[in-house]
Amino acid sequence: MSAFFFRRDYRKIYPPNFAFEDFLPEWIDKTPVWDQFSWFQGRLDDFDFIGRFETLEKDFQYICKEIGAADKELPHVYKTNHVHYSHYYDDAMVDMVADYAKKDIDIFGYSFERV
Repeated sequence: MSAFFFRRDYRKIYPPNFAFEDFLPEWIDKTPVWDQFSWFQGRLDDFDFIGRFETLEKDFQYICKEIGAADKELPHVYKTNHVHYSHYYDDAMVDMVADYAKKDIDIFGYSFERV
């Protein structure tokens, strides 16, 4: 969701009336997160730590502590204002993402939240 709103509202790549359901198929053409780690050939044990965007601040503080860096607060730039991401997905869109990112979802333990 954040990538959509950032591209539409801040970068003005899309017109204001551009809909998420039009954005998603284009975004699906991008490389899944897991493929960015393919050079590790699936050996998660080779990583000391994998941070998550959804816990970015906490994970950043952990890394700072681990490397002995001073505590710093991450700035939140380009904050988007929208309802929970699940409101933008219909069942077909959920299935599209589940199929596209199956390996990522399985490896990192993600699930689709409904609110």
